[in-house]
Amino acid sequence: MFKHSGNLFAVFFIFLATNQHILSIDLWLSQQSNTSGKLFKCYFTDSLNGWTVGDSGTILNTSNGGTNWNPQTSGLNTFIFDLSFINSQSGWCIASDVNSFPHPVLLKTTNGGNNWQHYIMPDTNMLLLSCYFKNSLTGWLAGFNGIILKTSDGGLNWLNVRDSSEFGWHPIWNISSKNTSFAYSCGGTPDYAGVVSKSNQSGTAWYSQGIAPEPLFKIIYSDSLNGFAVGGDFEYGASIVRTTNGGTNWYYENLGFFGFPRSFAYRTPNELWMVLGFGRTWGISTNSGYNWYQAATTDSVLLNDVFFADNRHGWAVGDNGAILKYNSDIIGIHISGNETPDKFNLRQNYPNPFNSSTIIEYYIDKPSRVKLILYDAAGRQVKIIFDEFMEPGLQKISLDTGNFASGIYFYNLIAGKSTSTRKLVIVK
Repeated sequence: MFKHSGNLFAVFFIFLATNQHILSIDLWLSQQSNTSGKLFKCYFTDSLNGWTVGDSGTILNTSNGGTNWNPQTSGLNTFIFDLSFINSQSGWCIASDVNSFPHPVLLKTTNGGNNWQHYIMPDTNMLLLSCYFKNSLTGWLAGFNGIILKTSDGGLNWLNVRDSSEFGWHPIWNISSKNTSFAYSCGGTPDYAGVVSKSNQSGTAWYSQGIAPEPLFKIIYSDSLNGFAVGGDFEYGASIVRTTNGGTNWYYENLGFFGFPRSFAYRTPNELWMVLGFGRTWGISTNSGYNWYQAATTDSVLLNDVFFADNRHGWAVGDNGAILKYNSDIIGIHISGNETPDKFNLRQNYPNPFNSSTIIEYYIDKPSRVKLILYDAAGRQVKIIFDEFMEPGLQKISLDTGNFASGIYFYNLIAGKSTSTRKLVIVK
């Protein structure tokens, strides 16, 4: 079918085409930002008041739900990594000082961003990436080398509460304590580990776990038991992790989506939206993250962050000043994907990456001659896993790859006139 290395692009095109659903309705509407810079994070306190931050000290504010975005004076000309607000007046941002990189600077406002105060962090060796304030006094900063700082006086003084265990040194990309009585974070290092951390002692003592092979960039606990995080890297694409027992055990899945997911958000308890960065697509789940499909971003913009204030009001920001607003007119319209096994469906193998064996599940909706073929990254057929007639239903097989070399492979399922392709990764 595919004979030469040049056909890698053909395989990759098939992979994208079989997993991406271009929807005929406008899910998100473009907003005018009046900037061409990178917008990295956004935060809303309600359906009207929000902020977005990014490069060159950019802070934009809206007080009418994104209809108009107005620049605020940060007093910096450097990258602002993160922001956190507790109400429409009080908020914080974390940035690096361009004149003494990576000297971190904490910005604080008590009047909605009309004025920002600067607090220069005393340690010039820190690169801080995330901030979260639970109230006017209690907050955390986190970043490279696993640094976690806690304040109990609104940011005037900070206590180093970094975890010193085996996984405590990895960069932390996101820290929070929303919806729970404990604090949590996620991070990691490419090609090494994806790490989650949790504190049951009001954010002063932390325990870190290595639970994935790629970094994790955003984590949300919906309650004390259920947590969900997204991550990935340039080589392997998007991945997710979830726990249903408060972080004692984590389930990892590589989705195989092309892109680099830095953020996701719940629109409802069941519906999740994941930004896929340079993939210029959304990852969407309508069953709490158990199954995913893709949709193109509006105007193919590159998105870095997404935020929902409630189930009708959501925003996303990205490169070249991109701001999108969720189209609430589509609420009540069913967005079809492959989240339920009622039609032909090839699922992502698990575990993935893996060493010598993995599980592949697929659903056949009618009696068919079914063929499953494995290809290498150059598009060469390396194995016909099976080729036989099958009755409809959900099927599961164990694939043994003990004799294959490490690397990226594609598995292609053909059933009658239906076909689907996914990626798997062998690591030895």
